[in-house]
Amino acid sequence: MKLSISKSESNRMINYIQQKDEFDYLINLIESLEEGNSIGILLNGPPGTGKTLLAISLANYFYASYYMIDGSPDLDRRDIEGNWELIQGDTHFNYGPLTRAIFDANENGIAFIQTIGGNTSKTRGDAWSNKYLFPSGMIPSTAQIGKAMEGIFVAEDWHNFGPDYDKTFMAWHQNFEKAWPELKKTYDERFYRIWRYYLLLCAGAFRSRYLQLWQIVMTRPGTEQPNVRIS
Repeated sequence: MKLSISKSESNRMINYIQQKDEFDYLINLIESLEEGNSIGILLNGPPGTGKTLLAISLANYFYASYYMIDGSPDLDRRDIEGNWELIQGDTHFNYGPLTRAIFDANENGIAFIQTIGGNTSKTRGDAWSNKYLFPSGMIPSTAQIGKAMEGIFVAEDWHNFGPDYDKTFMAWHQNFEKAWPELKKTYDERFYRIWRYYLLLCAGAFRSRYLQLWQIVMTRPGTEQPNVRIS
């Protein structure tokens, strides 16, 4: 799943600040706030440099929200985006810091999601994929995405590019086979079989329409509908 934030009818964006020294955060923050052209600030740097304290202080001063992601070695995308959880036989989506930030970014914000989707609701992913590639992964259905959005987002546009992903996976497979003579110097035959099977399996799943590729545009309830039909 991929997520991004934009601001309708504006050039405002989320500013990214990478620490260089102990004064770098403060200098860049002052410049960003003075320019007033951002709807958010992303701090990134090593532990112990005051990022959390600075974020909390600024959030309290400006009555804003802040979100923290611990970049530990076992960091998983679900720690950032959120995860699906099975509770008493029903699926529930736990929003992560990134998905919460998208909702809180601003009242006129637009959220964009690209995700692989399934035709039926399930509570667990494919056994082979879970074992070899995506542990605890699960492909959502339209019903599950709709339930996660309910009361939080308004679906403005929903496109399906599934058949195109068949061509994409076949192109990846062709590139993989072409590069294998060089790759096999580093990876073994087991790696080759797993990735070849994965690429062809996914191509077949999209070709048969078993899997879909959705791009969804969302806004917050009560906001003006953006122009999502620009070609």
